[in-house]
Amino acid sequence: MKIAIFTFVGSRNFGSRLQAFALWRIMSNQGNKVDQIRVINRNALDRIQSGCAAFWRGKIPSLFHRDVRRAKRDFAAAASTRIDYDVADVASDGFPDSIVPVGRGELKKLERVYDAFVCGSDQVWSPLVLPLKKYFYLTFAKRKPKTAYAASFGVSELPRFNRRQFRYISRLDRISVREETGRAIIKRELGRDVPVAVDPVFLLPRETWGEIVGAPPAGEYAFLFFLNRNDGVVSRVEEAMRERGVPVVTMEGERAPEEFVRRISGAKYVFTDSFHALAFSLIFRRDFYCFRRNLPSGIQQESRIVDLLADLSIEGRYFAGADGFVFPSEPIDYDRAEAILNEKIEVSKQFLNESLTE
Repeated sequence: MKIAIFTFVGSRNFGSRLQAFALWRIMSNQGNKVDQIRVINRNALDRIQSGCAAFWRGKIPSLFHRDVRRAKRDFAAAASTRIDYDVADVASDGFPDSIVPVGRGELKKLERVYDAFVCGSDQVWSPLVLPLKKYFYLTFAKRKPKTAYAASFGVSELPRFNRRQFRYISRLDRISVREETGRAIIKRELGRDVPVAVDPVFLLPRETWGEIVGAPPAGEYAFLFFLNRNDGVVSRVEEAMRERGVPVVTMEGERAPEEFVRRISGAKYVFTDSFHALAFSLIFRRDFYCFRRNLPSGIQQESRIVDLLADLSIEGRYFAGADGFVFPSEPIDYDRAEAILNEKIEVSKQFLNESLTE
């Protein structure tokens, strides 16, 4: 079967890049010919269409809708807290994959080439994106099977704009979401009870990731990875590591997503606000500590971390800020957490297999 995936490719974020690779890898391992589609403005007509979409669905509403204006201000504020070395440009680095550039005007022709389409995972359905990217809802496909795998809204509370995304979602043949909050949103908005599937990085076993990224760095160290810097948290963590005599390692100067996974795989401690840093900490059974991202209240995105920790009954590894951080007296019960996670992985694989064989 020939399958096209629509997710974040060529992203500046390590986690987005890794989940895209993992979904491509697991589906390719099943004997499929899998391509990741990267939508581009190939010609003047594409640029005109893209510009019109941005103007009518982004600029115009922002002139009148206070929620849109507030979201834009919040994103601008969030950008000022970002740590450049933690979000490197990995578009041309890293894993072997198959990325096919397609012009916006060519999307409808893809049904002549592919047998099925998949959107997800990651926050492809974020309602905070202005304008919405309709291809992340596979709206161009009319005759071939359309599946959402572990798609995420990235928020627990929906803003009052971009409601039309649910018209697009309702037209998909099969839907799974990544978080329980996403499941609740779909149930409330569409009346459909959809399954929760694991992020694609969990579909590849620990041994496979180890073979891909190689041996971890030598020695004892703590790995710090924050998508949005919180000076109070970073200072508290660095102080705690000095007291314990453990050196601190970051991703400063590193571009490859393999190195991101490799450093997590051998860390004594992992401190992060990143969902995918948490995911790989779980995969490699690391001693991790998650913190709320330093984002304005209007765009908080902690539901994906909170939901996962709740599912695995290890909520005590999440902290709202530096003041509440303490080292727990008990280690993570990884035997229990992994048993729960393995059940979810099997359910997710079954959903993916059934979606591609029906």
